[in-house]
Amino acid sequence: MSLIKKIGGLLVFAALVSLVAACGGGETVATAQPRQPDAPKAAEQAMPAATAMPAATAMAGAPAMPAATAMPAATAQPGTSGMMMEPEGGGGTLVVGLAKVDPPIFLPSQSAFSSAVFNASSGVFESLVRYTYVEPPDLGEQSSQGIATDWVYDVPSGTITYTIRDGVMFHKGYGELTAEDVAFSFNDAISDESNFGRAGELKRYMDRWEVVDENTVTLYLKDVIDPNWWQAQAQTNGNHVPLVSKKFFDDNGQAASVTSMVATGPFEVQSWVGGEELVADAVKDHWRKRPNIDTVRYVELPEESIQRAAFETGDVHIIRPSLKFLTPTLESVSGSYTVQTDRGTGQSAIFSGNYYAEVWPDTGESIFPRDGFKPDDDHPWIGDPRDPAQYEKARQVRWALSMAIDRDLVNDVALDGRGFPTYTNAGFLPGDPGWSDDWLIAYDPDGARSMLAEAGYPNCFPFTFQIAPDLPSLITPDVGNVVAQMWTALGCNVEISNVAYSANRPRLVDRSMDNPWLMQSESYGFLYQSKFHSMVPSAGFNYGIELPNDVASPWYENREIISQTALITNNARVQNWLSHNRLVAPIVQRVLYWAVRPEVAEWAPHFGGFNSPETVVIR
Repeated sequence: MSLIKKIGGLLVFAALVSLVAACGGGETVATAQPRQPDAPKAAEQAMPAATAMPAATAMAGAPAMPAATAMPAATAQPGTSGMMMEPEGGGGTLVVGLAKVDPPIFLPSQSAFSSAVFNASSGVFESLVRYTYVEPPDLGEQSSQGIATDWVYDVPSGTITYTIRDGVMFHKGYGELTAEDVAFSFNDAISDESNFGRAGELKRYMDRWEVVDENTVTLYLKDVIDPNWWQAQAQTNGNHVPLVSKKFFDDNGQAASVTSMVATGPFEVQSWVGGEELVADAVKDHWRKRPNIDTVRYVELPEESIQRAAFETGDVHIIRPSLKFLTPTLESVSGSYTVQTDRGTGQSAIFSGNYYAEVWPDTGESIFPRDGFKPDDDHPWIGDPRDPAQYEKARQVRWALSMAIDRDLVNDVALDGRGFPTYTNAGFLPGDPGWSDDWLIAYDPDGARSMLAEAGYPNCFPFTFQIAPDLPSLITPDVGNVVAQMWTALGCNVEISNVAYSANRPRLVDRSMDNPWLMQSESYGFLYQSKFHSMVPSAGFNYGIELPNDVASPWYENREIISQTALITNNARVQNWLSHNRLVAPIVQRVLYWAVRPEVAEWAPHFGGFNSPETVVIR
């Protein structure tokens, strides 16, 4: 009997047991205490040391960065060694319960955002480069432990050249991975018709990849480089480009390549049915890490009550419950514990429709106004920069809605008190380098009502608030639901729309999005990374906001520098404008935890979502 059918039969009984546990019944057990992420220490983190390359003369306008960068010497770390490691556990099958099992899509250009995220963490695929292992939510150092063993960034020629590791074998007998496969995978991801989840971001600076020889591949850059270029292809990125087989594509064509089941990770697919289950077996002679278990199974359990029931009965080992159910989930299984894999993500209300960019930066082509730019009576949060009086009223509206949010209460109700209030899109916290107290938003419902009245809306106004139900890794719907109640208490007529994110994404790409919506902020990364990439003109995803070209200039400067201090300063410059104009209302920083049954004796994930099943040891 399949696990899904079995869980369906047990649901009534198990749900009742879970309910008793949630209400305090049963034995109370000691559980691991969730760890709030430390405040970012971006200014304290040293950049990886550069290694020598042939001398190069800087060209006019060339980025102010070292002529070459490469990785520090590799060190052995749990689960990330550059050599195959013998298993420490006794085999067995790990079962992970997820809200969604995406369909099998191996060809990068066909792998949209959700699929790309799932692929990046499943253990089936591998990334081009790897960070060394440190316990999350911290991040390791750049290393030679990935498929690329080193790289040279030549500023004058505008190229990055990678050396590809020997001995990386494809599944299903498709031979050894070479530079041709790397070039093929990346060129496919950035092709004109690509739907890859990060295609828009990659196309900003990647022109093409060319093979030099069997073990060498060169990336040709456009005029500038994204300062996050390295970490964008590391295993800690939520959707790095998966490396797939050019030979399979040449032998079988595009259609077959989409579902080829051929990759290079420590687990090889045995069966994969989207919406149901992925089963993958350990690659016993994997070049990097021989898994400690025999098999990993990812099972789609979209209802959280079913996930928790399966966890309690032992049918799944690991789930990620919502924060309000984390404690009862742990209490339902003696000896279970939590694992934190990221720094948390901010939950923000995005006031979309405020598209202010006048021109496409690279060409000077006019792009204003966008389809979603509707500064009218039906969209009072959208300001028109051509009409100062109307623009100021829209700013007051956005500030009023921001002030009406009791962030401490949202944290208590929606996150079981396991998060904390947040006030910036970029992730600045009090005490961080670059922090400004001007970014704080006091909870002041009376002041919000007065501000709305001054703007001409004494009884607020009706509007739709989009809360996607299908992206639990990024969005906690309960946060939006609580905020909607607070806006209703302000006098607003709030209609909640639960249209799936996947269905709504085209409106974000084509810039027709024009209503407030709940989304994660860019607070999940490190402060020295380039921020606000989802608020500038591009061919890809966007928040429903485009900053004025002059305001966005620090973001473009960030593509030409790697100084951590300068990056943080530039991020703060944009945050100053964003906070004053309140195009985003940051709400809370949520820290999600994986609930792990006691049968899982060891698990050493790196920074990110669920990952590294090869490190699991089952008792």
